[in-house]
Amino acid sequence: MVAQSVNYVDGVCGSGKTQTAIKKISARVASWETILYVTDTKKLLEQTKEGFEKLNVPCALIVAPKQSNWRKQYKSAIEDIIKEISSASEFPHVILCTTKSLIRAAHSMPDRFKLPLYIDEGFTVAKGNEIISNTKSETQGLMYRLGLADKKLEGFDGLGYKFLNEHREFVLYVQNPLMIVESKATGSKLQCNAYLDLPAFCAKFSDITLLAASNEDTLQYSAFKSADIKQVPVDWGLATEHVTQGTVNIAYVLENAEWRTTLKDKLTDKELEDIALTFERENWDI
Repeated sequence: MVAQSVNYVDGVCGSGKTQTAIKKISARVASWETILYVTDTKKLLEQTKEGFEKLNVPCALIVAPKQSNWRKQYKSAIEDIIKEISSASEFPHVILCTTKSLIRAAHSMPDRFKLPLYIDEGFTVAKGNEIISNTKSETQGLMYRLGLADKKLEGFDGLGYKFLNEHREFVLYVQNPLMIVESKATGSKLQCNAYLDLPAFCAKFSDITLLAASNEDTLQYSAFKSADIKQVPVDWGLATEHVTQGTVNIAYVLENAEWRTTLKDKLTDKELEDIALTFERENWDI
């Protein structure tokens, strides 16, 4: 059985998506299931791990150890994820890692283990990168070295070029069999657009649940739709709209911080100004 569709849960920031997920996942672990849980930062993973531990749910937190070589660092995380998944049948628990690490590891995951997956925000399905080298010939050589060109430019193969830390995502995307990579060389600039092969990725899991605010407004929603993967809304009884009642934290209005709904786009400039003024009167003693 593989994931031919994905479930998604809508809920605005602060509505309790993660806490509800912890409770539902805990119940599945109690039914002797091992669950994969991913999000985009180590800090969020640690907070979620604490939530599971309060419910006495066994967890394995996997993060890339700091090493001098970033290739070794990511390889180590991938190896740890594969090892943990391979032992999933020995005892039920929750495996926590970053979304990026799971995407890098998914291709190597053993097909005999298809675990349920929960993705809590931060699901990057497409990314653009570029490398600016010294010359056009060097760029052509880099394309050949990365496997993006079949033909080697005479007299140069890019072997003398050292990839910098800021190139690491570019290199890892190119090397990942689950990424569809489109590249273009323009002079000394090598541009790359990478897309996650969603059908192949989904086939690695028994079921997938996405947690997101306003899911239908996200890139991931459009990506799954274009890949003809059915998306099934799941109602956890969470709030899906911000209720302002005439006031909104001014940081959301002016800085756009953590604003995950389309409400702001629906407000006129006058309405935004009134919200800001109301906030000032109520909070700044004006």
